[in-house]
Amino acid sequence: KLTFTKEYFNVNDTQAKDLITILENSDSLDDWQPRIDTYKGCVEAQMITSKLHFSPEIVDKLRIGYSTQGGIDIPIIYKNRVVDRVQYFPNQVPKYKRNKFSISGTIFPYDLWKETKSKSNYTLICAGEKDCICARDHGFNAISFTGGEQYVPNIFLNDFKNKKIYIVYDNDEPGRLGAKRVAFALKDYAKEIHIVDLKSVCVN
Repeated sequence: KLTFTKEYFNVNDTQAKDLITILENSDSLDDWQPRIDTYKGCVEAQMITSKLHFSPEIVDKLRIGYSTQGGIDIPIIYKNRVVDRVQYFPNQVPKYKRNKFSISGTIFPYDLWKETKSKSNYTLICAGEKDCICARDHGFNAISFTGGEQYVPNIFLNDFKNKKIYIVYDNDEPGRLGAKRVAFALKDYAKEIHIVDLKSVCVN
């Protein structure tokens, strides 16, 4: 199993073990469908996405669901398998919850990102799922990494080969450090890497 995963996905031992873990604990898109159906029938869930300025089109495209616990479910899909989910609860502490077998650094939304045709071959890396969804809603080829700004996509580094990267993280110390960490991790893969400085338009 390990050898096959290494060769099929062109990854090393550690990356292959992480991939096996998330795939063995994944769900099919059919398994996820009831969460989407629940969202579509729940006014409370639709109010959450409306307040976050997510369009109905992007909600459908990203298969956002509802878990009946007061928040929305954002699926992390890889090769048509739901390998993780990020639950967002706007009125709770903590606001975010993830699966027991979550592995930080998974790309959201991987499958859509890989399908995107871009003449400039660029990728916009955002600070989190909410920022990424808004960016995609505005037409950007955007992704984020599960776990937040401190994590890098160690399993998926080969996917960044020859890509032009723009890192748009928060204008604070964790954001600046996280952006540098990601840039360093991708430097041997990406064609170009740019860290976007937001301080002139996002002073806080």
